[in-house]
Amino acid sequence: MPELLKFLFRHAMIGVGIATVATAAILYFDFGQIGSLASTSDVGAVAVLLLWFMLGLTYASVQMGFAVMIGLSEDKDESGGSPKRVPHPALQLALAPVRRTKS
Repeated sequence: MPELLKFLFRHAMIGVGIATVATAAILYFDFGQIGSLASTSDVGAVAVLLLWFMLGLTYASVQMGFAVMIGLSEDKDESGGSPKRVPHPALQLALAPVRRTKS
């Protein structure tokens, strides 16, 4: 398996793990009475499964994006050093003419 797919899969699983903890916390602390509703409903297991899946999908996507963005910031240039920073031009004051209107 290519390294990129391993990298993305690993971070997706981290996101799913975070979603599992978040789902357990939502049910345990009964946020918005979701735990009570799921435990008394005949389709509560399906609701919990959907909650976990959707949180897993969201957190996995966020974790993969975060990992990629952090990886991009750590790129090295050809000389092996840190990336060179390009200085931003200094901000200059731009004057705009002001006219008085008679009211």
